[in-house]
Amino acid sequence: MKMRCLIISSTLLLMLHATASAANSSKCEEYAATKIKLQLILDEYLAIPKTPTNAERLFLLYQRLKHSAKEAQAYYPASLNRSSEKFDAISNCLWDEKLREVGLGIGHFSDRIEFSDKLMIEAHRLNPYTQYRSQTLFSEVIENAQVGSYSFPNVDKARSYLVEFPTGSYASNVLEILAGFYHDLYAALREKEELPEEERGEISVCFDEYLATHSEEANRERARIMGIAYPTV
Repeated sequence: MKMRCLIISSTLLLMLHATASAANSSKCEEYAATKIKLQLILDEYLAIPKTPTNAERLFLLYQRLKHSAKEAQAYYPASLNRSSEKFDAISNCLWDEKLREVGLGIGHFSDRIEFSDKLMIEAHRLNPYTQYRSQTLFSEVIENAQVGSYSFPNVDKARSYLVEFPTGSYASNVLEILAGFYHDLYAALREKEELPEEERGEISVCFDEYLATHSEEANRERARIMGIAYPTV
């Protein structure tokens, strides 16, 4: 009798496990097609030899990844209706730690899949002079300001991008970056003026390398004018 009970208990556990697995599979069925796309992109990325001759192929893979990541993000509810439990459930269906290889991640504050330009940066490093240069050159502007980084975009590279591609694919992005940077610089310099001397160090650390060797008043005015000179579009 005891043995029979054990057999029945084991059978019941297997049935419960199968039911739970089926339920979980059913919950994730809606996201399966997108997850397969992400997995196929990851597999292709890992198979591509990272040589200059494959830079264009890597950039095209980056474009596919960008599209699929947006597709994944579209599953999440609008931020105003955000439910962390719902976000976690979606992420659990879509996410695989190996996807970090292609620059995806789960946002610390957003709790959803986040996209970075890792593959575009890699493609540009492999060969900066492909037919897609007007797009990959943008990676030099944002390389130090990717997900998880607190670095500024490269202001000098941003200006250089506009010189080479004034109407390029990312020209509007670069204008927005420069306008935002100089707006922040101007605001920081005004704040610095109002702080006691001993509390100005943090602002100096952040911005001093971008300041001309003029008076603080002249630097503030320059930042204000530059912010106007690079309008957002």
